Amino acid sequence: MKGKELLNQISNVILASATTPDQAIEYFLTNMLEKIKYISIFYPRRKVESTNLLKEKLIPNKLENVNNFIEIYNETVVDITLQWVSLAKKWGEEIIGKALLEASKKFKMESFAHFKDMSEAALNHADNLEFILTHYDLSEKEEKTLTEKRSQLIKISKMTYDKFVNDLKNNSEISEI
Repeated sequence: MKGKELLNQISNVILASATTPDQAIEYFLTNMLEKIKYISIFYPRRKVESTNLLKEKLIPNKLENVNNFIEIYNETVVDITLQWVSLAKKWGEEIIGKALLEASKKFKMESFAHFKDMSEAALNHADNLEFILTHYDLSEKEEKTLTEKRSQLIKISKMTYDKFVNDLKNNSEISEI
């Protein structure tokens, strides 16, 4: 069993053990922030600043990094959404929604740093792709792929804690990228 799967099972057990909606939401938000923090681990190690690198090596490497980052983001969104649905079924949408609004105020300051780190990681990946788009002679296919990935990264960079919480509460889908 992979580490991430084990962590998901543990967090599901903890959420299921909550005896009140307020406690469930506190567990949920703590878990959510840990997952958001995990996304930031996939920060670009270095910014691309030189055209001395061979395009044939640079593009696949950067695309692999970007694809991993987007995949982790999407998996995290799915995990959090599934946990939210589970809580809403257990406690009722209205009750759990009110508990979320109350508890989210408490977590807002802590969450700011995690969402900021995730945003910066996404923007650094996007900057790397922009550098490649600007400084390398690309095929039409390469240009299209890099432009699409860059657009996805910019969408991720705009996700905020308030939007995330409001989307959950309003039963909106937190869109995968």
